[in-house]
Amino acid sequence: PNVSAPAQFRADKYIDSTTVTHIPSQAVAGRIVTISSTGADSLSGLASTRLFLDGTEVWSCSFPSSPSGICQYTPGISPGPGLHTYLASVRDAAGNERNSTGSFVALSPPVVSARHDPGCPSSGDRVAVIATATPAAPATIRYVEVYVDNSLSSNCTGAGPGPVSCSSPSRPYSVGNHTYFGRAVDSNSINDS
Repeated sequence: PNVSAPAQFRADKYIDSTTVTHIPSQAVAGRIVTISSTGADSLSGLASTRLFLDGTEVWSCSFPSSPSGICQYTPGISPGPGLHTYLASVRDAAGNERNSTGSFVALSPPVVSARHDPGCPSSGDRVAVIATATPAAPATIRYVEVYVDNSLSSNCTGAGPGPVSCSSPSRPYSVGNHTYFGRAVDSNSINDS
């Protein structure tokens, strides 16, 4: 009888590994957060990864039978405040699927406003710039800075849950336009200007 040559096959029942992470580690509401997943499959190779945020697919990547791959949501997301969950669903070329999950809490930055006093200064008037920072509960303001013409003019330490104000020294400025802004850092080390 005719007999075929011996052959072998591999049964692929699982994906070797998957991970999913977010960057930065401390998410801030309204600022970009990137979700990234890695996967590896030494037998049949990876086929694809799908990334989900709060139950909605936001990105996918294809890997033509590659033994490993990285899928990163390159546009990133600008989450609202609160808890967010994400999931990476990795599929290999044999049809096996493995999920990895993670979550983050997006904290709200402090609200910062700045004004000058007097409101309509004349040549020779002494002008002060006042910045006021209000934290998002339960945070407190650590400090407020006032910048005038892109230079630090004043730094004030904050305390408590309420608004914290900081004023530059009152002084005359040269005739012409001047720029100013306030910057605050809260107890979560989140800053805003």
